[in-house]
Amino acid sequence: MHDLIEYLNEQADTNRSFQWAFEWLTKNPGEHQLVHGVIIDPDTGNKLNSAWIETAVDVVMDFYTHNNPKYPYGVKTKDFYAIVTPTNMKKYTLKQAMAEVEQSKHHGPWHM
Repeated sequence: MHDLIEYLNEQADTNRSFQWAFEWLTKNPGEHQLVHGVIIDPDTGNKLNSAWIETAVDVVMDFYTHNNPKYPYGVKTKDFYAIVTPTNMKKYTLKQAMAEVEQSKHHGPWHM
């Protein structure tokens, strides 16, 4: 799990996480949810606004790990939540996310 934290810190770019997660949701049919929230690095306590996808198969897909060869199919939801201790979360269906983008003209965050 420590490798994942290091990778998250190296790849930190929260603006891209919102766009990436929205695009992933629109390109992958299914009962997935887009999540916006604050993730916390357990080693430093640093907080980042971020976005990720909770898939229908209990896996998180996110901007930081999707290109990491250690996590080609995402990270189990419970492991992701244990590592980054997300707070201030809001979940969106595809329909809700599309409405938010239409109204705000950006990929998020919308509730923070």
